[in-house]
Amino acid sequence: MFTDLFGGAPHARVLDHLAQEPHIDHTITGIARSTDVSRPTVYKVIDDFNDHGITIQTRTVGNSRFFQLNLDEPLIQDLLTLIETHAEEEIEIPRFDATPTPERTPRRSRRTQGT
Repeated sequence: MFTDLFGGAPHARVLDHLAQEPHIDHTITGIARSTDVSRPTVYKVIDDFNDHGITIQTRTVGNSRFFQLNLDEPLIQDLLTLIETHAEEEIEIPRFDATPTPERTPRRSRRTQGT
């Protein structure tokens, strides 16, 4: 759903992946394979999400850390409700286009040329 809104940005891909199975924890490698996002980028995304309370680390097995959505976070609860509503009602969500608009060229001021 988030890739529908925001395109293939890594944050959207990772959030989509985690939201598909919000009660299951995932490794960085598993997320990277499922989202086609490089492992270093997934680490950065998960760090961003952890900093904002979007994800939490659930456990460590060997050297592998597991993460899942922070289901206690109101924002995540709202997002999951939105996904559920979207799936049930098939509401159309407009796509956010992050394409930058062409910059305007500043007007040149009219100066009188001195002699």
